[in-house]
Amino acid sequence: MDALVTWMKSANLSPAEVARRSGHDVHHILKMFDPGGPTPTLRIYLDLLEAAGACFAGVKVNHVPAVLARINDLRRRANLEIAELAKRAGMKRPHLSRICNGKQGVGIECFDSLVTALGAEEDMRLVARDSDQQTLSDLPIVTESPAAADVESKQPAASPAATPRARTKKPKKPVQDRGASGPATDPEQGQERARLAAELEAMTNARDELLRDLTAERERTKIASEELARMIKERDDCKIQLIAEREQSAAALKAIEAAQSSSEAELKHERDKCEVVRQQLDLLREHVRNRDAEVINALVGDSSTG
Repeated sequence: MDALVTWMKSANLSPAEVARRSGHDVHHILKMFDPGGPTPTLRIYLDLLEAAGACFAGVKVNHVPAVLARINDLRRRANLEIAELAKRAGMKRPHLSRICNGKQGVGIECFDSLVTALGAEEDMRLVARDSDQQTLSDLPIVTESPAAADVESKQPAASPAATPRARTKKPKKPVQDRGASGPATDPEQGQERARLAAELEAMTNARDELLRDLTAERERTKIASEELARMIKERDDCKIQLIAEREQSAAALKAIEAAQSSSEAELKHERDKCEVVRQQLDLLREHVRNRDAEVINALVGDSSTG
């Protein structure tokens, strides 16, 4: 609201005059200009800009779809996904997606956060609207409902110049609100055509954005599916390789056990052979001792006889 207040001061417009021109409830609008007052939505803020003769530099049309289309255009130029922009703006992705697609309203504070996250302050600065553009200030002041009209009639005039201006612009027939039945004046038709054209363009841009997001999401899904299939194939290959390695290990273990059994049998056989040889050596030693004893005895007997 600070930028709007600065603009109003430069244009010598009072909050009461802008509130009356906006077509909204005057009491409610005036509270928004008070410190700590309610925060306007983007739609109300654009109506106030329209009433003050201002617009955003990069939009030129004070309609929510046109402004959101510009935000989406700036986001695409910055190569930012909705998730990245939401992170920068301190928002959740589904919330921002609904806002960008026109499915959910947005407050001016949230809008300011998006502008800051995009670095689009210059694009969203306030400038004067084109002089040939139909504006709310060019039309008679009309309240939205009888109750609002009754509330407005009880309000004191903001300045002496405001009341005569409103009286001089009052038509013989009340100007119909948007969507009202019956014939409309040429200026109102021009404004309605401009509004419908801006909304159609914004809806077209939103549709194109959705198609781009859908195409990108499909591509990401395709890539993720291919990656998942690759990982599953690698897992299956690892399972097959692991099973083969287990079978090889089992076969090698059996071979080792067989070789160990064979080695134990050969070792036992060699031990048995060694035992037989040892026994034979013992017998041979015994036989040699016996022969030596016989020879000694024979020698002793011969010597004694001689």
